Amino acid sequence: MLQTSGADFEAFLSDNFLRGRRIDSILDGQLVMTWIRDCDRLHGGCCSPGARNLEKGSTRFGMKLIDAEDRCVVMDEGFTYAALGYVRGGPESTQLLLGETTGKRLFEKGGFSDQYSNIPSTIKDAMELCKLIGYRYLWVDTLCICQDDSNDKATHAAKIHRIFEQAALTIVCARGVDS
Repeated sequence: MLQTSGADFEAFLSDNFLRGRRIDSILDGQLVMTWIRDCDRLHGGCCSPGARNLEKGSTRFGMKLIDAEDRCVVMDEGFTYAALGYVRGGPESTQLLLGETTGKRLFEKGGFSDQYSNIPSTIKDAMELCKLIGYRYLWVDTLCICQDDSNDKATHAAKIHRIFEQAALTIVCARGVDS
């Protein structure tokens, strides 16, 4: 049993607590899929929306998702999706946001294609991870909530817990200066 005080515990916290591990720049998709299968096998159905007493589609209030295959924003139709939590950067950070000026491009097939230089690396990486492990759809706050529409922002803010709760998988980029 781990002691919760004293020098040994302090050493444990400083050396191990919430520390990730360094991985190669190329992700092993098979390993990630093994983790997902193990989770499904070990947890059974307890993590599914139905088992958590969530109605399928209860977050579906005009929610938008990124289609990682077609590389564009789409309206959700009850799709299974991954959600991304990440470091966005400070207010001086210039990043791609869904809004009135970008909406037309982002809703078009290829709107997130590599020809555009303003797509954050974290978003590109998350889209590639989704495709690699068989998830077509990805939810990202800055690109799935219209950032210059106060009603869209308020609606999503009130349901953000449901968005993450109903995601089949949450990808977390816990360290970085910006997106």
